[in-house]
Formats: sequence, structure tokens, C-alpha cells
Amino acid sequence: MKKVLFPKKVKYNKKISFACVWFLYMLAVVRYLIQTVGTKKTIVVDGQNLSADIISRELWLGSFILLVVGIVLVFLLLRRKYAKRPEKIFLILYIFLALGYGIALPAYKAPDEYAHFLRAYEVSQGTLITPSYTSGDTVVAGQNYPANLIPQEYSQNLNDGLMSLHLVKESWNVDIYDGGERFYSYIGSALYAPLSYLPQAIGIFTASLFTSKAMLLLYAARTANAILSGVIGYYAIKNMPFGKNLAIAVMLMPMNIHQAISCAPDIMVNTLALGLISLVLYLRETVTKITGKHLILMYTLCILIALNKIVYVPLCLLLFLIPRNKFMDNRQYFKHVIGIGCCIIVCSLGWLAIASKYMGYTFQPNVNSAEQVIYILTSPLKYLLTILNTIFERGYTYLLTMFGSGLAWMDISINPIYIIIYIITMICAMVLDDSEKHLSTFEIFLLGGVGLIIIVLIFTSLYLQWTPVGNTFVEGVQGRYFIPIMLPLLLIIQNVIGTVKNNQGKMIFVYISELTVNMVAILTIFNACI
Repeated sequence: MKKVLFPKKVKYNKKISFACVWFLYMLAVVRYLIQTVGTKKTIVVDGQNLSADIISRELWLGSFILLVVGIVLVFLLLRRKYAKRPEKIFLILYIFLALGYGIALPAYKAPDEYAHFLRAYEVSQGTLITPSYTSGDTVVAGQNYPANLIPQEYSQNLNDGLMSLHLVKESWNVDIYDGGERFYSYIGSALYAPLSYLPQAIGIFTASLFTSKAMLLLYAARTANAILSGVIGYYAIKNMPFGKNLAIAVMLMPMNIHQAISCAPDIMVNTLALGLISLVLYLRETVTKITGKHLILMYTLCILIALNKIVYVPLCLLLFLIPRNKFMDNRQYFKHVIGIGCCIIVCSLGWLAIASKYMGYTFQPNVNSAEQVIYILTSPLKYLLTILNTIFERGYTYLLTMFGSGLAWMDISINPIYIIIYIITMICAMVLDDSEKHLSTFEIFLLGGVGLIIIVLIFTSLYLQWTPVGNTFVEGVQGRYFIPIMLPLLLIIQNVIGTVKNNQGKMIFVYISELTVNMVAILTIFNACI
């Protein structure tokens, strides 16, 4: 009898094969990044260059752990039971990626994170309005805090953006109360309302009950910010009647998660915008009658958006997408329209009046807000041409930075090829959304109009604060400022190009593409900051 080497037929498994190919591809990416970035750094000790071996070992260890966890996630995503629960897929990916970015990005490496941390610490101590005084023609805002609230060795590198993971390790055990007190100035973050820093302040206050180590307080603020953003994102995606996959694609953009694990309040605006859009669509498409719980959510979201950044207040106009017959009667409808409108006006203008004492500070030389206002009012067409000129000249840069170019202190960028891949992935998410919803003409005009108004407000606010008089370009605009209006605009595009039915199985590969691009971004940051 002939001996059979393999008595059982080996069954070809597409999932295992795909996971193996993905793992080998990511391994090649890791090796490329280490060779091109990691080995360029040198540390001379006693006349010998020891950096290559040390850095390579750390990079390989960190990259190996990331890849092992990544391949586990790939297997989870390939399981069919998650195909019909997009919000669970989002939560799995968000937790993993937030941890990855949080570990890879050194303390204070996000834009102005030190100023945001100081403002959050201030709020955690019960001070809601930053003290200020005038020194000559300059407004100074800040106060005295423990000298090592930001470790002094660390703060020497803040202005140059030279923060690294090695520096975090060296400063890990620094106690904030070692070394007396010193004055901290943070006028840029003093302009933000205290509610903008509520999650960070809660994280700092909770951590301060158990420790006084500077780094632990910072990472507690980061963690609280990421947790609240993830929770809002999860429930927003869960309750959306359509466009779930588009919402996931926006929430998982490298720039978005990068902001979520910092102390900056920008991510809160992004998730509040998503929460408001989700609530409006849910009430419009699913609910028969609006209850008290829905009204509380409407008021809360609108007030928080108004207090975070005034330029995004037009998002509250999306409430007009909710049909009038969803309310008990016309009287209740108009009562809440007026009520929400009054809350928005009081909160926006109230905080603007409080923060006006910081307005004397100029962020750039030759900036005169009063003259710029006069120019806009007297030459509106020329001003619109300035905006269009800026968009035409720098639109491509805004697109790249919105998705993931300019991470960390805007000095680490992933390869543009991966940004293009993510844009293609977002288009696939749009087409494969499996939605039969078609927007009406009114819905399209309202979504598009709100997006257009916010774009003009973004450019106008930076024209007044950052742009020198007579400049033909608007300075200070960054792509991440447009993230809150991405979903409304994408819903309009989806309505135009249409969707393909019964494609939830193929959406798994969209999620894996989103995971892959983010892992490349994490590895790029890790390699640059090790």
C-alpha cells in the first residue's frame, strides 16, 4: 500500500492567505522605514556611535508588537459576525490605533500641546478664566504653576519641536513639585472656553489624586480626551441611519486619531460635529416623535459646539433638517428653535466677550484685525478672490494635511501615496455604504450651504488673526480645520455618485486599508521620534 504523505486534503483558506500577505507587506514597510529613518540618527558616547544598534533593536521590538496585534485585528475584521455591526469594527480599530498613536507620539509633540495641557491643568484646578495683564502693547495670559509641571529639561526643546520618546523616558519620574514655581504663558489656549478642556481636566484631576508626576498627568489628559472622543464617535456611528461607513472613514483618518490622543480640543469639535449630524439624521429618518431626551442632546451638542469654536456654529443649522411634524406641535417647534438659537448666541457671544481681553495679542507681525475688517467690508469681492486664490494655490496642501501629512508638530509626514490610498478607500466606503437613501434638494442645499459658510468663516477668522494687511493669501489655514464639515460634503457626493447594494462583505477590505494606512503613520511617527 502506497504511503500518503498528506492523508487529508489541505483546504485553501482565503482569510489566512490574505492575512499572511498583509503581514508580509507590513513587514516590508517596517524594514523600509527603519532603514530610511531609524538608522539616520546618531548618538556619540565615549567617542563611539551607538545609535544604530540601540535604535534598530527598539524599532524592531515596537514594530513587531504592532504587527502581531495588527494581524490579530485583521483576523477579527475577517469574521462575518462583525460585518453588520460597523460601530463595533470602529471601536476595535479606534482603541488599537489610539493606543498606537499614544505610544508613538512623544509628550507635547502635537501642535501647541504644552499650551493646551497648561489650560487643561488650569481648569482642573478650578480656574475657568486665565489671568492676564498688559505689558506695554502686549497682552500676557498665564500664571505661576509648579516649575516641573512641564519638566524643565523637556521645556527647553518645546520651541524647536525636538521632543522624543527618549526624552519622555528621562522625564518620566519628574515630580511637578520639585523646584518651586515659575510663570507659564499660554495665551493661545486661554482663548478657548473651559468646557473645551473638560475631558482633559477630568483626566488630570483624577490622576492628581494618585500621583504628582508630570508625565502621568499629561498622559491622563490625553487618555481622557481619546476616551470621550471614542465614546461619542461610537454612539454617533451606531445611531446613524445611513452613512455609517463614511463616518468611520472620517473618524479613522490619521490626522483625526492623531488629534484624539493629544491634549488639543480640536478632536472634540470633530466628534461633536459627527454627533450632531448623527442625531439629526436619526431624528429625521428613525424617530416618530421627539422626546425630552432628544431635546437635551440637541441643546447640549449645540452649546458645546458654540463654546468650542464659533466658526463651526453654522453646523447647528442642520437641525432644520428635522421635519416639523416630529415635534408635538408647531408651538413646541418654534419654542425650541428660538430656545436653541438663544443658547447659541448667548454662549458664543458671551465667551467672545470674556475672551476679548486676550485679543490685543498679535500672533504674527504686521497683523491688524481692525484694518482687515475694514478691507473685508469695503472690498468684499477682492476678499473673496483672496480666499479663492489661497484655495487654488494651497488646496493640495490642505488636502494632504487634512488626511495625515504634517503629523506630530507638523514636521512628520507619511508618504503621499498612502494618503491617496486612504482617499481611494474613502471613495470605496462611499460607494459600498449599502444605503438606499437619496437626499432631497433641500437637504443637499442645506448641507452644502453649511459647509460653504464654515469654509468662509475659517478663512475669515485666520485672515483677521494671522494674515498681514494687504496679503494676497490667507495665512495660518491648516487642512485639519476642515474635518468637521467632511461628512456633510461626503454625503452630498455619495448622493450624486450612488451606492452599490449588498457589499458589506467587501467593506471588510476597506476597514483593513484604513488600518494599514494608520499603521504606516504610527510607524513613521515612531521611527522619527525614537
